[in-house]
Amino acid sequence: MYNQPCSEYDLLINDQRDFIKEHRIDEISVQSLFKATIDFVENEPEAASVVYISPDDFSKAKSTKISNVRINLKFAIDMIFAVNLVLTSDGMWLLLSLLKAIVFLYDSMTTKLEKDEAIVLFAIYRLQKADSSRIKEYLDSLATSNKSGDFKVANVDESLQKLKKINTIDTVDGMWYITELIVVKK
Repeated sequence: MYNQPCSEYDLLINDQRDFIKEHRIDEISVQSLFKATIDFVENEPEAASVVYISPDDFSKAKSTKISNVRINLKFAIDMIFAVNLVLTSDGMWLLLSLLKAIVFLYDSMTTKLEKDEAIVLFAIYRLQKADSSRIKEYLDSLATSNKSGDFKVANVDESLQKLKKINTIDTVDGMWYITELIVVKK
């Protein structure tokens, strides 16, 4: 026998295993529900990518890339109603397992940014496009004008590489620019 790679459906079921056991839900029913209502689309560009930043608290920054998953909730609810399970505890737990799967998928698409990464991203957002030295100068000027030290970054180059790795920023001719929609919360 050979080892098959773990599919997305296997990851969802593994995440739900304790919930399935605790509420005595039929695992095959859960797998069938997931496979019938959740579609993982390969080789499709990201549907949306957003970074949320709060200048008041950079530690709450997060990047969300929603892509490659389609969920047919209407079909799922119709399926549960069709088998007259919705009024039974089995039907409710089955529906809740689908909702837990949606939360799991959302969480897996969200990356929490470290404070330094959020500060560097905020600087690029303000500058629109800049090279590493200009970003460092800008952050230094913010740090001196803001006595609280909120804008101090230990390693700007490392933060730039981390942001590039998650496709939040990119570089052309040494100039860094943002590739995602930035939402600044006040």
